[in-house]
Amino acid sequence: MGSERYIIFKIFPGAGGKVREFRVSKTALKLGGLFLLLAVFLGTYLGIALYRAGSERIKFVELQKENYRLKNELELIEAELAALKDTLENLGQLSAALNTMVGLEAPPPEFKTMGVGGYLEKRDGSLEAKLDYVHLEIDRLLGLSRFERENFDQLQKKLLSSRKRLQHTPSIMPTTGYFTSGFGYRRDPFTGRIKFHRGIDLSAPVGTPVIAPADGVVRKVGRDRGFGLYMVIDHGYGIQTYYAHLHKVAVRPGRRVKRGQIIAYVGNTGRSTGPHLHYEVRVNGRAVNPFKYIIPREAYYD
Repeated sequence: MGSERYIIFKIFPGAGGKVREFRVSKTALKLGGLFLLLAVFLGTYLGIALYRAGSERIKFVELQKENYRLKNELELIEAELAALKDTLENLGQLSAALNTMVGLEAPPPEFKTMGVGGYLEKRDGSLEAKLDYVHLEIDRLLGLSRFERENFDQLQKKLLSSRKRLQHTPSIMPTTGYFTSGFGYRRDPFTGRIKFHRGIDLSAPVGTPVIAPADGVVRKVGRDRGFGLYMVIDHGYGIQTYYAHLHKVAVRPGRRVKRGQIIAYVGNTGRSTGPHLHYEVRVNGRAVNPFKYIIPREAYYD
């Protein structure tokens, strides 16, 4: 203690006041200065840290806004891709029907899957996963559009060389109404037994017009127990169409008809459970699915 040095601080008050004296050791003064310096350093550090935290927070909020905007844009792109996919599927249906009508061999179904390379590790709701999906879907749809374009190029060439045949090839529904029974095996409505149905049934009120699905010649108008009043049109190229359960006919045998012309009216004659049209397409005497010769309505209205 004897060797400890002090610094004396004196405070002189006003006139007549007592002088106050304080002694502070040099060691205490040094420690005080050190603590003061440390406090300044900590204050500066905390200030910088708080500034950075505030800056990062602002950046985070901005990134959240940008992420939200990108997410909305991505959802719009996905919706547009879905619409494009529907359009391409409709074009696919149209090209398939046209292929059948002009006699082109339909491509295998796997051709339309248009596989693309790449591995998608996960499919979740993250923005990255959605972007991966969108990129793959764009590649797939681009491939599918190229495929359909090449197919339509072939169709165009074929159509130009076979316009007359196309005019004589069934391509539209013969009447309005509801589809009630398809082509193929079904349960007979009268016997309950499984039996092959060689056409399609379209339910409509008695008197609903029946139109020719293509140009041709009326070959036969007759009656029997099953078909009731029926008509047969020969379109040439081995194609004939049958119309059964008619109420009455509008064209006599031997007369030529044009696509869209009224040829008869829906009825309930013969072996029938209610007013409807039974429609068949036969190629070289063999019944085929009529839907192969009907262009889907959505394909040419969209």
